[in-house]
Amino acid sequence: KKELPSEILERQRFGSRNMAGYVSTKILIRHIIKPSWLFRKVLLINADRRLYTIVLIHLAMSAVIFTHFGMSKFHSQTEKVPEGAPYYSWKVGIPTFEFGTMHTILFQLTI
Repeated sequence: KKELPSEILERQRFGSRNMAGYVSTKILIRHIIKPSWLFRKVLLINADRRLYTIVLIHLAMSAVIFTHFGMSKFHSQTEKVPEGAPYYSWKVGIPTFEFGTMHTILFQLTI
């Protein structure tokens, strides 16, 4: 067994149980157990799970808004632009992308 560092032993001697327990657990994980890089990344993700949840919900809502408004513009453009028109794909695709992006940005500005 490896010994804990002397500073941990001193904190335990002076009675700071909560701090000593926290620090000794941290020292235990870092120096005695020696977790892999993947385990450390999973611990970091778990520690910031509220942030990641909010970010994922925000991205999902943005994707839904982009898709909804983009598809509505796509359907309106395919009705308006004749299929034989020059640069047909540009005349349909660019307004679709632009309209979806505009509403996604407006959504993000409201938040």
